[in-house]
Amino acid sequence: MSNQPSSDTGTTGADSQALLVRVRMYRSGLGDCFLISFFQSGTEHHMLIDCGVYQGTPDSEAIMLDIARHIRKTTSRHIDLVVGTHEHWDHLSGFQQARAIFDQIDMKQVWLAWTEDPTNPLAVQLRRERTLALNTLRVAASLMPASLAAQQTTVNGLLDFFGPSENTATETLSSAPQETGKVSGARQALDYLAGRADALVSYCTPGEPPRTLEGLPGVRFFVFGPPTSEKLLKKTKPGKKAQETYGLTEAVDMTGSFFAAIQQLQASAPISSAQLQDYPFDPRFQVTREHASHDPFFIEHYGFDGAEDDKNAWRRIDQDWLSVTSELALNLDSATNNTSLVLAIELVESGQVLLFPGDAQVGNWLSWNELSWDIPLPDGATKTIRAADLLSRTVLYKVGHHGSHNATLREQGLERMQSQQMVGMLPVQREMAERQNWSMPFPALYQRLQEKTRGRMIRLDDGLPEAAPPAENGLPLSTQAEWKAFKRKTSEQRLYLDYFIG
Repeated sequence: MSNQPSSDTGTTGADSQALLVRVRMYRSGLGDCFLISFFQSGTEHHMLIDCGVYQGTPDSEAIMLDIARHIRKTTSRHIDLVVGTHEHWDHLSGFQQARAIFDQIDMKQVWLAWTEDPTNPLAVQLRRERTLALNTLRVAASLMPASLAAQQTTVNGLLDFFGPSENTATETLSSAPQETGKVSGARQALDYLAGRADALVSYCTPGEPPRTLEGLPGVRFFVFGPPTSEKLLKKTKPGKKAQETYGLTEAVDMTGSFFAAIQQLQASAPISSAQLQDYPFDPRFQVTREHASHDPFFIEHYGFDGAEDDKNAWRRIDQDWLSVTSELALNLDSATNNTSLVLAIELVESGQVLLFPGDAQVGNWLSWNELSWDIPLPDGATKTIRAADLLSRTVLYKVGHHGSHNATLREQGLERMQSQQMVGMLPVQREMAERQNWSMPFPALYQRLQEKTRGRMIRLDDGLPEAAPPAENGLPLSTQAEWKAFKRKTSEQRLYLDYFIG
């Protein structure tokens, strides 16, 4: 591309008045880190969306330090806008692991979702629920017996999305009032961003007037999510009949009974009547472990003689309930994803849109259908822009949650993206996902992404595709001319992948 900037900074080319956008996906591993740079009239503006890697990644701290140093160099220690999408380590770990480097970078603005606003009652409630759920599930994982070892591994893998937890006795900037105890590493990273003294920190609400950045009048930022509806916030999976995504449906929620049981194991106080309503059995049908271990009947028939291989131990159900821990850990992971700050970035002159949904799940996507904005025109009239219109003009889609099945909506999402120029950027590392038995990217979704982008999928693990894929199922993909144009707009380095728009 004749007028694209160098790999790090600066612009070249005759047409310096035209807006050129570089989207850089850093190769952290299973994680999101996107540096978006806007070049126009000899100036440059930088926007960082998330910076993290999954906790189980080998040498993760060294990787994030390497990336942070490169960001510092590329931006000349100045970032106009930093966006933290949601409380997950694979999106925020860099702000903890490389904090000393980010301390050396000036941040002009920080945008967080309204769900992080410490003055919003629903946001405070959601954070309390999330903290309780996370700490409860960590306890449950530690209690799982050897017979549930495989599920224990699954649970710990899901809880790793929150990063390491640390005890704290003080109230943090974005935590709920009076919230103490274990705080996730991802929460600490959000607190770091919220507490940046050099930045104007604001909380974004869907449907608010489009945002702009000083010096970039030709770029508008539309806030799509997270939804303000508690019902939609907690809808993380497709319904059994709606078929809103490209596979799998919703499961039953057993959260209340499970948390009540864990809390009782930890508490010395008697069971309250409210807690009792969440228990699966009435007290007259319950037998405590203490009683059973001293009763001859239970010792003989239910394996309470202390032997690990007792032939009657299989009759007991005292630990069977822990088998739902993995499902509840998945629910917590999805619910947190659904609080993602979603931004549609419109390049006004061309009408092109860049969509960054974080890890938004089903309810977040569904909420966009009601969004519209009245945009003033030079003649004093107004023009209404709807979310569906912005989706139809999307030329770059950052695929949500590493390509999982419920992080890209079907009819009200991907199928609305109609641009023949669309490119997908997918931050996935298949090796790590397979190690955790996660289907990322989900095959049916990935096939459709390949079709919608006409083969122009840029993957963090595979890098740039070498050649245009052949037509499949009779659907024509990129022509040779289209493919050459796509390749001219791309660049691949060890540490990152670039795509240029403009």
